Amino acid sequence: MVKVRNAFTLIELLVVIAIIAILAAILFPVFAQARESARTTSCLSNTKQLGLGILQYVQDYDEKFPLWMYVGDPVNSNDPNTWCCVNPPNQVDTPWGPWKHAHFGWDKLVQPYVKNVQIFRCPSNEDGPNRSAGTNDSDATGAVHYALNGHLSKRDGNAGNSQAMVRFPAVTILLAENSKAGSTGSTTADVQWMEWGYNQGHPKQLNGDAGLLSTWDANDNGNQLNTLCHQGENNNQQWGQTSRLRAHKGGGNYAFVDGHSKWYQGTASCVVWDRTNVGGVPRNESGATLTYIP
Repeated sequence: MVKVRNAFTLIELLVVIAIIAILAAILFPVFAQARESARTTSCLSNTKQLGLGILQYVQDYDEKFPLWMYVGDPVNSNDPNTWCCVNPPNQVDTPWGPWKHAHFGWDKLVQPYVKNVQIFRCPSNEDGPNRSAGTNDSDATGAVHYALNGHLSKRDGNAGNSQAMVRFPAVTILLAENSKAGSTGSTTADVQWMEWGYNQGHPKQLNGDAGLLSTWDANDNGNQLNTLCHQGENNNQQWGQTSRLRAHKGGGNYAFVDGHSKWYQGTASCVVWDRTNVGGVPRNESGATLTYIP
C-alpha cells in the first residue's frame, strides 16, 4: 500500500507568509514606538539628573547659576574676557571627545556633580556633524544635547544670576533639549539672541530651520506668538533631523528650577511667548505657565 505524505500546498504556504507579513506590519511600528518611549524616558531622566546637578552647583556657589560660557582660562589667565585657549593649547577635551579643549561651558562646571558625560546626550539624538580631532569644543560636536536657560546665566567674568531672582521656580525652565550639533555651553531662551551652541532659541528648536527667529524682548506685546508657534511646524527639520522640542512623539523634555522634569507637547510650549495681560502682568511672567523669564 502506497503511503500518502501530508504537505502544505503552495497556496497554503502563501497564505501563511501573507499572515506573517501582516502581523509584522502591525507589530513592528508598535515595537518602534515602545523603543522611542524608552528613549524618551531615559532622556527625561537625563534632564532630571542634570537639573539636580545644576542645583547642587548653585548651592555650592552662593546660590549663583553657572556661567553658560567662560572663554578664558580661569587658571592661567588674568583676563577672563580674553578669547584664549586652555594651556596647553592643544589639550584634548577629555572625557568629552577627541577635539580641542578651548572653552568652559556650564556643562563642564556641572559634570563633576553628575560624574559622567553620557548623561549630557539624549539617546534619541544623534552625533554632531563636526567631531574630529582638528576642531575645538565650540564647534558642532554634539557633546551637549541640553541647553541652559540663558535668562538664568551669564558669560565670562560676570557672576551668574542668583537663584533668589526666580519668582516661580516650578514653571521656570532650567534646561531644554538641544539639536545634535550642541556644543559646550549650549544655551537657549525665548529670544534668539540669548542662544549659544547651535541652538538658535526656542523658535528654531520647536519648528526647525523653517521657523522664524524671535528677536523681540520681554517688553514686546507678544503679537508674534501664533506665527512663532506654527511657522514651519509641518516641515520642522533642523540639522537634518526633527527639531528637538517635537522629537519625542511631538514634544520635548524640560528640567525646571525647582528640580522636577517634565515632557511637554511641542505646540503647548508656545506659551513661553504669551504676553497676554493677567492682572497687570504678562502671562509668561505671572507664574501661570511655562516660561524662560525668571
